Amino acid sequence: MKKKKVNPNKKPLASPVIDTKNYVNEISDQVTLLAWAEVLGATANFPDVTQEWIWTLWTKVNQAAGTIHYHEDVEEWIHKLEEFAGIYLPYTKVFSAGIHTQGDLKRFIRKTERNALSSAYAIIARPMMERELLQPQDIKRIFQKADALNTEIEERRIIVEDIQQMLYDELKLQLVTTSTGVKLAKIG
Repeated sequence: MKKKKVNPNKKPLASPVIDTKNYVNEISDQVTLLAWAEVLGATANFPDVTQEWIWTLWTKVNQAAGTIHYHEDVEEWIHKLEEFAGIYLPYTKVFSAGIHTQGDLKRFIRKTERNALSSAYAIIARPMMERELLQPQDIKRIFQKADALNTEIEERRIIVEDIQQMLYDELKLQLVTTSTGVKLAKIG
């Protein structure tokens, strides 16, 4: 008699207790790098963009990025960015309770990644829009192009490292994740 094949998504987890905080921190670092790569990659396509211009934008956005402190602020800015740029940024409540199977864990990770990307876009967009760091039509184009780059990454037509390499080759900028977060460095 043949053994019935077990659905891997219904397999119970090896440990009954999952350290979701560790998953969230890891996802946050990865997705922050992804969001910045997409935004800077989109920005690099503008005519007459220089290393100094992107560096200044990065610095100004990062100086003001801490202005979103609460979950409600993030949700509000996700909706503002969606309306402003005409893009869809999925954001749903994620619950860490009830993760018992591999499938539950995969769903938790997938939703957390989607929420983190939408949140990162909102955190980056807010100072650009509030402080008018760029013309509104330029901000709109940046996030439309960033969203398009994200689709290309999801479809595996490009990878984040391609964007990082382009920033390095064309603008001598290095975008990396360090123990203290995502950093942009000038090279040469």
